[in-house]
Amino acid sequence: MKVVDKICTVLTWVSGGATIIMMILILVDVITKGVFNSVITGLTEIITMLITCSFASFGATALANKHVKIDMVVNALPKKAAKVVDFISLILCLALCIILVWRHIHQGFYSMEMGHGYPTLKFPYWPFIFLFAIGFASGVLAIITKIVMLFKKGGDDEHPVDDVEQVLKEAGIQHTGKEGE
Repeated sequence: MKVVDKICTVLTWVSGGATIIMMILILVDVITKGVFNSVITGLTEIITMLITCSFASFGATALANKHVKIDMVVNALPKKAAKVVDFISLILCLALCIILVWRHIHQGFYSMEMGHGYPTLKFPYWPFIFLFAIGFASGVLAIITKIVMLFKKGGDDEHPVDDVEQVLKEAGIQHTGKEGE
């Protein structure tokens, strides 16, 4: 499970870096448009590439239980019934992620073969299609990890990544725990 955590951590850094670069580029574009009446050529294509990179963190999101879910009904169920619902939910998510990985790998090779790319920047699509597939492949690993943990003794416990303080400490980030700091 530590290998899955490490893979997800690396992909989270890729995603976070892409998000920061995207924000900086948009800010620079707004400023240059206002001040110099000029825009960054191909910015729409660059942003599309960076948005695709942001999906690389899907596995970490799944491991940390930070994805969008509505658990009002599940929380009202007895523990065994909630575990069954969680299992069914995880299996459905796993199936969807496997389909996404499979189709994007197929699409990546097709795009590479056909030479598809961004028209303004003359850059190929396939690296970003494969990165998208890698992000959801990390999701497959994360979901399998969660399924295993669900059936381990004490499977009701959350994944260690849920401990935000632990994750911040491992990343070398100090957090006081106070809002607004």
